[in-house]
Amino acid sequence: MWSFSKKYKIEDIQHLSRTLLQERDKYRIVFIDDQNPPLIKAIEKHGFDLTHFQDISNVNEIKKYDIVICDIQGVGKSFGSEFEGGHLIKEIRLNYPLKYLIAYSGKSFDMRYNQFFKLCDNVAMKQADITDWINYLDNAIKQVSDPIFVWSKAREQFIMNNIPLEVVSEIEKSYVKSISNNNISLFNPKKISSKFNFGNTIATIDAIGTYLQIIIPFLIKNSN
Repeated sequence: MWSFSKKYKIEDIQHLSRTLLQERDKYRIVFIDDQNPPLIKAIEKHGFDLTHFQDISNVNEIKKYDIVICDIQGVGKSFGSEFEGGHLIKEIRLNYPLKYLIAYSGKSFDMRYNQFFKLCDNVAMKQADITDWINYLDNAIKQVSDPIFVWSKAREQFIMNNIPLEVVSEIEKSYVKSISNNNISLFNPKKISSKFNFGNTIATIDAIGTYLQIIIPFLIKNSN
């Protein structure tokens, strides 16, 4: 009798986008704002896990957060750029490409800042009503808890960094298999790299690093 192993495809987890619990206090949110806007206290009252930094001097300070909300003016000063928060957003995106990133401000900026807004998943105004902000954050949580959305961001990074397509394909299969079976032990990044015999190339290291970044936090959050 022939025995065939299951072929895992990203379409196999589409239904999870609609069934995963999107609990507000399950995802860490950080505000980076040099002021103390009443908005932050109002958001906390709605059950979100929220932390406020008036500024950061190292992007590693936001490592543990799922959603980053960054002001444009008055933050990122230690990085020495005239663009302040815009430059900080660029550094966050460079170092943590899979974070859900929201830029916000209370004023308009010239065209030079568009390059930074384009790096964000959403752009909001400080003056927006609390109802709008709750919608922004609920949507952010919906996205970061969606396995298809998470994979699309990761795949984009793989392609941008010239990770071989055959490696991307194998990572996708293992990602889907792990999520479908709700079992974090089913993924094996070392096996993926050794299968294609790329050794310790930069491409393989980057691929595994991004893979770990998406699969571990995602599975931990949605298996509890």
